[in-house]
Amino acid sequence: MRESIEDMSHNERKFLLALIEDGSRTDTEIASETGMSKATANRIRRKFEENDTIHEYLPIVDLEAVGISVYCMMTVQLSEPIDKTELADKPNTIFLGETDDFRRTLVLFVGFPDFDEYLEFMESFKNEYRSKINKFDKRLIAPDKIFKEDFTHLIKHNIKTQLEE
Repeated sequence: MRESIEDMSHNERKFLLALIEDGSRTDTEIASETGMSKATANRIRRKFEENDTIHEYLPIVDLEAVGISVYCMMTVQLSEPIDKTELADKPNTIFLGETDDFRRTLVLFVGFPDFDEYLEFMESFKNEYRSKINKFDKRLIAPDKIFKEDFTHLIKHNIKTQLEE
């Protein structure tokens, strides 16, 4: 089970902050930078991996550089539950969340290499979920109109705030 930031030790918070600032750092580098022993850094990493605080070490890739040029933000109000895991696993789904209200509203952010693939996805989505949708809204977003696309600053801010307490 993941532990919350409030339950983490000072060293665990420092380790996590160092890792977020540069995910390619080794435990030795993090230990040296934070003043903890290498064994402590290694123990913290293992703990975070075992409890899923950190997982799937993925580089942040410029999506436009790898051919993703059409983005769409969707809100979908459902009339009945759907398998969100199936929707999350679709290759075009970048973000999927559900609002905390009685209306079963999903928020999706999806990306595509071109407009034709976007149209195919929308047609497939409507066919698959049409009977379960009350309300559907979508907005296309051009790549040059995306000004921020990661959680790094939010995470770093929260950890730094906790370290100051």
